[in-house]
Amino acid sequence: MKTFLFSLALLLFSTFGFAQCTGFSVELEQTLDGVVGSTDLTGYHVYKLYADFENENDFLSALYALINAPENLEIISETPCYKNPFAGLLGSELGNDLDLVWPEIQYSTYLTINMENSSGPGQVLMATTTPITSAVINLEWGDITIEDGLIFTLFDQPNGFATNFKVLIGQITTQGGFTFNSCVQTFVNGTQANIQYDCFSVSAKAGCTDALASNYNPDATHDDGSCMEVIMGCIDAAACNYNEMANASDGSCELPSCSDESACNYNPDAMCFDNDVCEFVALKAIDGPLNVDANVVYEYNYPADLTSVVEWAVIGGVVSSGQGTTNISVVWDADFTGFPIGQISATETNADNCTGETVSESVNVTYVGINELNAQEITLFPNPAIDVLTIEAKSPLHNADIFVYSSVGELVMSYNAISNNLFTIQVGGLAQGFYTVVVREENSSVTLPCHILK
Repeated sequence: MKTFLFSLALLLFSTFGFAQCTGFSVELEQTLDGVVGSTDLTGYHVYKLYADFENENDFLSALYALINAPENLEIISETPCYKNPFAGLLGSELGNDLDLVWPEIQYSTYLTINMENSSGPGQVLMATTTPITSAVINLEWGDITIEDGLIFTLFDQPNGFATNFKVLIGQITTQGGFTFNSCVQTFVNGTQANIQYDCFSVSAKAGCTDALASNYNPDATHDDGSCMEVIMGCIDAAACNYNEMANASDGSCELPSCSDESACNYNPDAMCFDNDVCEFVALKAIDGPLNVDANVVYEYNYPADLTSVVEWAVIGGVVSSGQGTTNISVVWDADFTGFPIGQISATETNADNCTGETVSESVNVTYVGINELNAQEITLFPNPAIDVLTIEAKSPLHNADIFVYSSVGELVMSYNAISNNLFTIQVGGLAQGFYTVVVREENSSVTLPCHILK
């Protein structure tokens, strides 16, 4: 009786003859799309693994892992292998009747020696028991590793011969790429006295192998028919000119723009608009007293960004310092109309040169501290003025200061130590507009409006 003698110790000795097994090869059998039986196998690739030989009479007797060495009999998969819970590790364990109950079982991952199911010709595969049962990781899903073990068939069963110069050694069903490692025992030309031992590795990954396709995968070893023609266009679904047929960007995408002219990012030339993207300078509140006494200095703050410029405007008073910054000082006086209501306004321009809306507050001004200067009659003429503006006091001024402010509180002229009852100012160099003239004598002052024409 022919017997199969296999000792792992033999693997350490030299082989005989020339190498008959040349390595492993992989064929992509099909790519699944949809539910099979009760299992969704969409996107799974079914590969067949082969050991390739020089001679059709070569006999593959065993797949094995080296003892205590890294060359394990293993499948290393990028994603879990599909392994049906009712299928065993070996293909020879499957029966055709199982396909009727679980049609998806035919795609289960298994290892074999030319037997895809138990009804095939040859010997049902055998394996070393302990390593097989203890080293298989996740029988239902995942990678398969057999440590210090082997799968074998007895000589000279028909499933061991290299018909068509190859022997089926497994089926791998997975969504990603994989690597298969194993050692092979071969009876060269079907002679048990001429045994060869070799270890091989093979990797495979399905994908598009056409370098001109839009989904070309340079790592793919097998074309799965997924290659797509390159269609240039805008592939950003949020863009105005999105092209649902395109699969490669041509840089033409135009995102929706703001149509609000008051917004910082207003774009009149945009292809389409979405005012949800409009950006504005956020409005804040002016911080400072709103009930004040005339002729007293008060501080005001507008909490703008540190990189912003703030333009202040005051009615019924003057900005004495801080124009353009977030903090200013203001001297209030009774409103020139005689009604004691003033106004302070702030306008922020940010670092992107975008100007926000003007924020204003009304200020109640109490006119206090009436003294000799405030009581006497002081007038400006002509008002409006073109070239010359004259200040006339009922009684001579005593060492007075005169200041001229623009409508935004900027000091444009100043004179000191005035002691006449008539004083003339050359205003021809000023721009047309409204100005405020402040006459101050010691701790008293009078605020007068004037208008310059051109």
